[in-house]
Amino acid sequence: MDQNNVDTKNTFYKSIYICVGTNLFELQKYFLFGTSEYKGYIVDAQIQTQTNSFEYCQKAYQNDVIGAVYLGMRGTQEKTILEYPRLGDLLANIGSIVSILFMFKYMIMYLNEFYLNQKVLEELISFYYPEFKKIEIKKNWFGKIVQVRFNQMKFFDKASKQMQQKLSYLNLLYEISRLYFVIRSSKFRNEFYKSHQIGIKDQFSLVQRYRDACQLKVRKTF
Repeated sequence: MDQNNVDTKNTFYKSIYICVGTNLFELQKYFLFGTSEYKGYIVDAQIQTQTNSFEYCQKAYQNDVIGAVYLGMRGTQEKTILEYPRLGDLLANIGSIVSILFMFKYMIMYLNEFYLNQKVLEELISFYYPEFKKIEIKKNWFGKIVQVRFNQMKFFDKASKQMQQKLSYLNLLYEISRLYFVIRSSKFRNEFYKSHQIGIKDQFSLVQRYRDACQLKVRKTF
């Protein structure tokens, strides 16, 4: 090496740091069962250099050097998972949709039952209280009865509680038995026995008479 072309007064110490960033891709292309595919790519690389003086090199290495190179590598890696919708996820989504539909179905059935019950109660109250149609009923946005006025008095709560008791089968059987005893007290026993024989008579006798009349006409023609 020609020393005339070499700078012996200055020794250059170069430290090179290489920072490499990689990205690891995991591909999950299977629908139900399978193995993943892995692919790695370099997405970022940085090189840093540094120059030091001759005195620093003598103190650091205890020797006369022309140049020094320090190579260091520090790698950082990001992992990205790319997956297609799996069968379990699809079934889970379908199950959630079905559960929501069943929830709406239950709500609709509950509302229908509630309004049907209210309608039956109103009709039943009108049977016992003919002036119920003149009652003023106020409801809120949710259909709940807020206030009922009849001659400036609250009436519906008390009447609805009474009608709720009348909707039971036991109460219906009791009222039918009372009606039976009322009718029996005003009628004779023989008339009750006759009621079991009351019904729509069959038309067999009329048809038989019509056939006999037709046969009689045929005989007269001969």
